Amino acid sequence: MISKLPIFGLAAVVARIAVPTLATAAGSLSAAHLLGWLGGLTAFGMTLLAVFQEDMKKLLAYSSVGQVGYVVLAMALMTPLGWTAALYYAVNHFLFKGLLFLAVAGVIYRTGVRTFADVGGLIRRMPASFIAVLIGIIALAGVPPLSGFAGKWLLYEALMDKGWLFLTAFMMFASVIAFLYCFRLIHSIFLGQLKDEHRQVREAPWPLLLAELLMIVPILVLSVRPRVLVEPLQHLVTGVFGVPGVRFASATTMTTSFGYFNAAAMMAMVVVLVVVLLVILVTAGAKPTKVNQLDIVYSGELPPSPEEVQYAWAFYRPYEKAFAPLLKARVTAFWNGVVDVVEGIADAGRRFYTGNAQTYVLYSVLFILVLAAFGLAR
Repeated sequence: MISKLPIFGLAAVVARIAVPTLATAAGSLSAAHLLGWLGGLTAFGMTLLAVFQEDMKKLLAYSSVGQVGYVVLAMALMTPLGWTAALYYAVNHFLFKGLLFLAVAGVIYRTGVRTFADVGGLIRRMPASFIAVLIGIIALAGVPPLSGFAGKWLLYEALMDKGWLFLTAFMMFASVIAFLYCFRLIHSIFLGQLKDEHRQVREAPWPLLLAELLMIVPILVLSVRPRVLVEPLQHLVTGVFGVPGVRFASATTMTTSFGYFNAAAMMAMVVVLVVVLLVILVTAGAKPTKVNQLDIVYSGELPPSPEEVQYAWAFYRPYEKAFAPLLKARVTAFWNGVVDVVEGIADAGRRFYTGNAQTYVLYSVLFILVLAAFGLAR
């Protein structure tokens, strides 16, 4: 979560430095627009890498980089609405991604594995962790009714208000892809077949569950009353731009130049819809029949163990065909070469990569001070 510190530092520095406009053969080009595309491409690329990850921690790590891309894109808009969206999304990402890392850490601690194909069916053994991951992925995916939806709504409103319509469509497409790895995360860990060696697995330790609860509570509060966070952030933004990007019709309703968003009404609609569908399913749906885990046919024989029916490995392999043009041999070879060069540079600078969060804070503060001094000198 230390990745959020440079975001707030970037906001503090950019607020005092004029964004240059670059002269090109095709006309002027704003450096902010280039930064926006950098953020958008980062969000898309890292999301794509997260989809095809087999390691649950790496999936969350790639996802974090992609989510920071959304924040950078929103900040690049250089508008009050864009900055409000960026800061709101940064705080929300701290909450729901912290929740997911804690929940996944509990799964890894209890099972001793972190690959999707090595887990499955843990919903009955770790129900509290399942609920935590469910809340986390709903917020991460930006779908109603949790706080992540308000963050995505603010971002899209800001992009359309700026006139960056192509980037708006591009980010909507990236959000759809993000839903894929969100689904895989919860499905591969908690649904499907339970491994024999995990039949005695216990719930995550209570300190982890308590920390998860401390993340869930603000997520739920912001899901109903986004004004609690948006309003103080708005005050910070108006100190830079002088005009508000978001107005409040009530404690639960935000309005912009394009429309309005009522968080409480959205929550009520989703709850009612879920209840109605559940009632229909229970009363009018087919009556379920309880079967044993291995009561299936496997090439005419019973499978020897649950592992034989585990399909979490290469969960989205069919989708790789859709992205084949992006993964062609020459393209892959080129980027493998780039990776080798970058890894060489990274190894040379490994002495600065200590793994100590306090060291990273110091680096971030020093970087911000240098940028601030450069801005004041100009």
